[in-house]
Amino acid sequence: MAKKKEVVKFGDGINFVELFRVKGKQGLFTLRSKVNKAGMVGVMEFMRYDNKVTAKASEMECLGHLVFETFAGHENLMMNDVFNNLFDFFEANTGVTPTLEDAVPNHDPEKFKQHHLDKVLMWYNEIVDKLNEISDETEA
Repeated sequence: MAKKKEVVKFGDGINFVELFRVKGKQGLFTLRSKVNKAGMVGVMEFMRYDNKVTAKASEMECLGHLVFETFAGHENLMMNDVFNNLFDFFEANTGVTPTLEDAVPNHDPEKFKQHHLDKVLMWYNEIVDKLNEISDETEA
């Protein structure tokens, strides 16, 4: 009897613990050094090894630790869950922008607002664009 192949969803294939947002800067970043005594840390833009910058560790937020709160009785979502929801949405809908409910079903409107979705969509698109670049380079 053949084993059933386990399907890895889009968001589950991304290690969000290694991705950071830096307050005041656009895009996603990854660490390139430890925090020094002055509280500074070296980072580089996601998948751009030539663009290295320094940031205050206190201004960084790990995407892997973000929790999207929902109404009572519903399970809160992590970033990989939200990315899976967006991936499913974009597979089923072309040229349509997802709503708050598409990204985080049963979201708490006091804690997840349109500007939060805009930021998540920016990160989602950045990751998809970088993955497409890699795919195109591999095919060439």
